[in-house]
Amino acid sequence: MALLGLGAVSGCSLPPVNFSPESATPSPSASVDPTVIMDPEFLARATDGTPKLLPEGVASGQRFSTPHLDGVLAEFVVGESLSQTTVLQVGVDTPVRAPQGYELAAFTLRGGVPTFISGAGHEPVVVLRVGDRRIPVANLFNEFSTQAGVYLTLWEMFVLCVPTGSDVALEVTDEDTTVAVDLRTGLPQDNDGWRATTGFRERWDITCDPEKGVFTRDFTTVPPAGTEPESGRFNIGFRPDVGGGLRPWTPSQGWAPTGTQWLAVGMGARVQWEGGVVPLFTLSVPKSFLHTDASGVQVAATHPQSVTTDALVTGQAELLVVWPVIARAGTSSFSFNAVGDMSVDYAETVGVPAQFSTPATALEFVLTTSPSQR
Repeated sequence: MALLGLGAVSGCSLPPVNFSPESATPSPSASVDPTVIMDPEFLARATDGTPKLLPEGVASGQRFSTPHLDGVLAEFVVGESLSQTTVLQVGVDTPVRAPQGYELAAFTLRGGVPTFISGAGHEPVVVLRVGDRRIPVANLFNEFSTQAGVYLTLWEMFVLCVPTGSDVALEVTDEDTTVAVDLRTGLPQDNDGWRATTGFRERWDITCDPEKGVFTRDFTTVPPAGTEPESGRFNIGFRPDVGGGLRPWTPSQGWAPTGTQWLAVGMGARVQWEGGVVPLFTLSVPKSFLHTDASGVQVAATHPQSVTTDALVTGQAELLVVWPVIARAGTSSFSFNAVGDMSVDYAETVGVPAQFSTPATALEFVLTTSPSQR
């Protein structure tokens, strides 16, 4: 019986015991949208100087340039939202969305090379113009390092909320002239200011041939009756420096006349007198220096009005000659023929007139102008 009972039990097939509780069937969970709706007053600016990227943006490359500021609108976008990749660059770690009635504007700027270094009394004023509102932008690109040849902050990025459909522009005022770039289209606002600053955006390289030259002419004095005339030779040498190129504005001349730019040439003038007397010669710069363009139109120099040979000899003056010219690729020239008032002090008579006594042969330099890659 005992064996029979054991056989009955061993013949039964029982399922294995599972000591783990059954897991419940998972139910779908709602995903959390990480996008943050920004405040209407939101504005962020990145000034760490590292290159900035705008994945949802439009490439622009529009240059804006004034006497003391030079930069490029690299990319821009205006829309309802911005990605986390974009806003991380201005310190926001989630995607963002504009509140109702607003949009998000984002743009990147790259610093260039200004023509003049800003300083006291010559500092550009930069603003973001949003509708009728003007938001100051202090110290764009930081300072320009003349040693390194770049701005200390080479890249900047801005993100801000703007009313839907409002005007959005970057605006720079420099030397009483304003330029602006539309941040919805990436295009400049074409006006007198934009046209006046063309020469800062579209720059030119100039070469000069020959490299140097000397103007020579004999002179004689015209003393009172009974006094022997004196004679000698006037030599003035030039080594023109055309590195300044063409500029629409300079500190000494201000803005050039409409449609022209200032051609400023440092002459590197050196004066030498031969003979027994040394005259005082006041050179009329407008009458002595003429610029001739490719079509043959001549323009007299406008600056300076005069310079004395004494000032050139003693180093009290450097001769920088300026003409208003039309900027165009090709060749032009400038010539020099000494014109002015010459006198000699005798022992018994002061200010005895002197005049040139040999024919004049003008000194001529050919200028070749071509677009610059700067």
